[in-house]
Amino acid sequence: MNKEDEKTLTCIKTFFKVNGRVPTIRELAELLDLKSTSSVWWKLQRLEDNGYIRREGKTYVVKGAKISFDDIK
Repeated sequence: MNKEDEKTLTCIKTFFKVNGRVPTIRELAELLDLKSTSSVWWKLQRLEDNGYIRREGKTYVVKGAKISFDDIK
């Protein structure tokens, strides 16, 4: 895992520990200091391609926690 992927995954896990839920795409963009939600999608796709997360319908699963994409219009 490269440092960028590790930072993304760490952000998701830390947010989950503090808030009891995973961040939305927009929240994750803010946490990673990204201006575009498409950049977050790209990062999540790379994590999925490398087996760190998996997609279930409109959500990604990270060790039992789900990221919902319903907040994106």
